[in-house]
Amino acid sequence: MFDRIPAYALYIDPPLGRCGLEIQKSGRAALVGKYPMSAVSRAFEKGETQGFIKICVDAETKLILGAAILGTGATK
Repeated sequence: MFDRIPAYALYIDPPLGRCGLEIQKSGRAALVGKYPMSAVSRAFEKGETQGFIKICVDAETKLILGAAILGTGATK
């Protein structure tokens, strides 16, 4: 399906890491899950709870299309 998975990181505060398709441009029906960084143990432990984790999957096949992390550890 893809030769390479597009990925990038922005070294901002909090950091942003993304990979996968741009879902809106692909025209696919997608399911989106979003999880706040305030519920992530490592972020809570470090006191850096700003941000979220978001994962998009194809609504039909349930394959992961892309993901984004805005928060601590996103660029690692």
